[in-house]
Parts: sequence; C-alpha cells; structure tokens
Amino acid sequence: MISLIKRVWNKFFPKKYNSQIEYWEDRAKNYGVRSVIHLGHTEEELEKVTAFQIGFLFPLYQKILSDGSGNIILDFGCGPGRFSGKLAEFFQAQVIGVDPIKKLIDLAPAAANVEYRLMAEGIIPLEENSVDSVFICLVFGSITDSAVLTKTVSEIERVLKPGGSVFLVEKTSEDLSNFQTKTVEFYTNLFSFASLVKIDQYTDIVDCNSVFTGKKAL
Repeated sequence: MISLIKRVWNKFFPKKYNSQIEYWEDRAKNYGVRSVIHLGHTEEELEKVTAFQIGFLFPLYQKILSDGSGNIILDFGCGPGRFSGKLAEFFQAQVIGVDPIKKLIDLAPAAANVEYRLMAEGIIPLEENSVDSVFICLVFGSITDSAVLTKTVSEIERVLKPGGSVFLVEKTSEDLSNFQTKTVEFYTNLFSFASLVKIDQYTDIVDCNSVFTGKKAL
C-alpha cells in the first residue's frame, strides 16, 4: 500500500533534479539493479530480462569479434555489471566496466577478468587507444545534455584502438515525444567515426531497441 501511494505521489509531484547524475543516483538508491532496466518490469523479471538480452545480443556481437579483435572490451555505462562478467566469460576477454553512478558501481559483482572504474560525466578514465571494442547497452538515451553526448562519443573514439569495434544498443523511434527516444539516424550521425549500421532490433515492453555495429577507421 505504501509503495502504491509513493508511485501515485511521484507521478503527480515528481522530484526535481539538478542533473542526470543526481537523477540516476536517486534511481539506483530506490531500485537497485532494477534501475537500469525498463521499470515496467518487476524485480522478479530482472534475471529473465538480462538472460534474454544476453541470448539475443551476444551472438550478434560475436560476429564482429570473430576476427579475435575483442581482447579488451570496454563495457561503457556498465551500471551494476549485469553484462560485464558475462562478456569476459563469453568472449574470453578482459573487460573494463565504467559508469558515473557510484551506487551502481558498488552493486557490481566481482568477476574474473573484470574491473570496474567510476568515471566523471563525459570522461572515460582510460588511456588513448587502449581498448579493442566498446559494448554499450541502453546508455545514451538517458544523456540529455547535447554537450555531454558529444564529449562522451569523443571519449569513446579516443580510447578505442584504430580498427576497434563499437556495439551499440539504444531505444529508437520516429516518435520523439519521449526525451529518451531518438532516431536511428541520430545514432548513426552521433557515432560517425565508427560508420554505424543498424543490424537488428528487439522489443522490450513497448520500446524498440535497435542494435548497431561499426568500426573506427584504421
């Protein structure tokens, strides 16, 4: 009953946030690991959602890593590490998970060949040309500041080795009434350095999540 009252209150009297970081810190505090998936899913559905995403996305990702170029994978916006350990295991790779939300990093489980690093907004704590591939799953939709978007993509380009791959999953639609939804063209333009191509999509509740791949020029 209390949770229902809280949901109704939040709907009509939403809390004001000074930044997206503050919003996500509060969301992580309230929902824990579940905060990084569609909140239309229950706590009990969390593992099922993650298992579906891994089963759908990893075989697609494997196709662009088939040349053995995924020795070091950056799990950008790793949150509570839902994918990090599985990426390391599935691809036999060293995985570095980065996220600006400390609460989520603190929730990330320890795993072999995985390390987590807290990042400042728009700044990746890695050296230039230091990773072979970047895995990004449903991160950019929540970045609303255009300057932060541009800076973040520039940072991804900086840390990715020449010839390195980008694997991107984001919610897309031609209906832009929801600030978290952008078009396929938006993402292909945003990641112009990687010449992204949409290769597939899946539906989560009502969201169309598009899958893109591309490579940084040699």
